[in-house]
Amino acid sequence: MTDESRLRVLLAINQKLGASLDAREDLSFIVESVHSVIPYDCAEIYVFNPDNGSVSCVAGRNSSRLDQLELTLEKVGGMVRKALETGEAILVENMSLPEKATRSQLTVPILNQEKVLGAFNLESNRPDGFNRQDLEWLSVVASQAAISLAKAAIYQGMVEKRRLGEQLRIARDVQLSLLPTGAPTLSGLDLSGIYIPSEEIGGDYFDFIPIVEGHLGIVIADVVGKGIPASLIMASFRAFLRAEIRNNYAIRTIFAKVNNLLKEWLKDNQFVSAFYGVLDIGRRRLTYSSAGHHPAILLRDDGRRRYLSSGGPVLGILAGAGYNERFIDLLPGDILVLYTDGVVETESVEGEMFERERLETFVRAHGMLGARELCEQIYAELSRFSGRAQPEDDTTIVIAKVPGT
Repeated sequence: MTDESRLRVLLAINQKLGASLDAREDLSFIVESVHSVIPYDCAEIYVFNPDNGSVSCVAGRNSSRLDQLELTLEKVGGMVRKALETGEAILVENMSLPEKATRSQLTVPILNQEKVLGAFNLESNRPDGFNRQDLEWLSVVASQAAISLAKAAIYQGMVEKRRLGEQLRIARDVQLSLLPTGAPTLSGLDLSGIYIPSEEIGGDYFDFIPIVEGHLGIVIADVVGKGIPASLIMASFRAFLRAEIRNNYAIRTIFAKVNNLLKEWLKDNQFVSAFYGVLDIGRRRLTYSSAGHHPAILLRDDGRRRYLSSGGPVLGILAGAGYNERFIDLLPGDILVLYTDGVVETESVEGEMFERERLETFVRAHGMLGARELCEQIYAELSRFSGRAQPEDDTTIVIAKVPGT
């Protein structure tokens, strides 16, 4: 085979790689093209997976390995294993293997910037079937195979990114559909909430749940973790909570049953903190319980404050945990603030936390605002404090204001 013929084959391979994004198709084309330059009895292209150490034969001719996926290095064995482990080309011109007809073998690594992506293996049933010139030329071909694999990996990464992006978009849409689109309009009460996830989706939750005439459920919750796993737990918590609200009125009973359901379902390191209250709108009486959540802040018009922390442990950790409930009457000028840890644990660039006292001071200073605007201004202050437009943790705020006299 002349140098001109070898060059034509390389050009044909280049043209194929430029027109295809299918690595297996490219590599199969390479295997067939090589045969016209270097006669062989068996050819194999192996791809190495560094994540689990497995090897796959993704293209070949007259090979029994094509149907064997995710081989171990030990099972591949011999020269292929050595090429994968060392990144060096190997030529054996004359060998005698009783179990095989192979008498000569040529194996070159497929490298991308010194990283071993795989190996190109040729076998011949004739002694001296390959020479040093074949090794050098096959190494050039292997570099083209590396381009195909790298290009396919980039393309697959783009496809996977788009697919994941679409899944996240759908998951976000589903999550947002589980949150209230707005606060109910109530006589004598200004109510609003805001939720900002740290990622595309998150694990915070708040809701306004109509119960019976004149009674409204208000809930805020924080699921340990972030992203899709946390959002799935949040969706389950919401479903469990709403189901138990339909079956029970006592908050302590609702939390006890939701806790046991979550305990059966969650892993050991997963849990939910929550605050749930039922507002008797006519009497302006809030009956509540906190399951390991940050205490709700009740700021009185006369400067006093109360922390609503009675309840029990976080949900999903202790089977059979008990919860108590308390009530408090809301007075004219009261501001009730519910929040998740993304608010008080927001950090400045110097590492200082926002903390509850700063939240109280800000709410008092802006207490003349409506509930919706107050929620938005708190979040704006958190962004200013942290110097970040996007929070590092899911951030949820619920405000209930009783108009003053």
